[in-house]
Amino acid sequence: MLESLLKLRGIPAAKYFTPNRAITRPVVDVSRDRSGKRHSSSSSRPPYDPQATFKFVGPPAPTWAPGDGLPNEMRQWKEEVSNTRRKTWDFTDPEIARNSYRILTSAIIPRPVAFVSTLSNDGIPNLAPFRFGVVVWHSRSDQGAECMFLVLHSVEAFFQAFSHTQQTIVKPPFVRESAVAMECELYGSQDVAIPTAAEPTATFVLGLIKNIHVRDSVLNEDGMTVDPAKLRPISRLGGTTYARLLQGFDIPRISWKAIRDEYQSLKQRGSS
Repeated sequence: MLESLLKLRGIPAAKYFTPNRAITRPVVDVSRDRSGKRHSSSSSRPPYDPQATFKFVGPPAPTWAPGDGLPNEMRQWKEEVSNTRRKTWDFTDPEIARNSYRILTSAIIPRPVAFVSTLSNDGIPNLAPFRFGVVVWHSRSDQGAECMFLVLHSVEAFFQAFSHTQQTIVKPPFVRESAVAMECELYGSQDVAIPTAAEPTATFVLGLIKNIHVRDSVLNEDGMTVDPAKLRPISRLGGTTYARLLQGFDIPRISWKAIRDEYQSLKQRGSS
């Protein structure tokens, strides 16, 4: 995929790719963000490990109980909670709001990266990466298996560098290489504009998922859930940083009946 993107930008792929060899140096040693700020080189970082896989580890505080507060292992975080000042971004200030991109994209993480396949009025397929995508609703089990997918539409570079296959219900094709593909029909959209803007600056698009296609090779043994170790998802962080999901842990769902008495005791202690 990266090789295809390099070709689209007119960059010789051979400059950065060596057969059977991992990339050990960054593609761009010095880069600038949209504000023109220079970023230091990542050449001193450890090389990407293609063999690293997702694994489960124990929870961070296995003996924690209601009322314990933060565990001692998180002492620094506990001290920061009471001692550290908070910086505030006032989004009612137009100047601050216009420069909100970096704080928002670095604070709201990780975010999934979705490839959205569409057809133009002329029937031309387009594929665009969207980094603001999230499930916003799903029906109860007695109401069918429909769910909604929210996409915050922004200006992105459209490209057609991937092989594709035909959907079964909707007209736009999806990426054949994708492990998970969702067929969506337009449910509704809403233009969004800041108060001082004369034109909409973004459009919220609600898509109704009609079909979900998942490769067998990424499913768990139950055939109903995706195995993160097999999917190996990539998420978007702030700036030019991406992350892999390599660890996870289970935390049992708490029964209200089981902790109700403890909660009442803590509530009384706090009011005394």
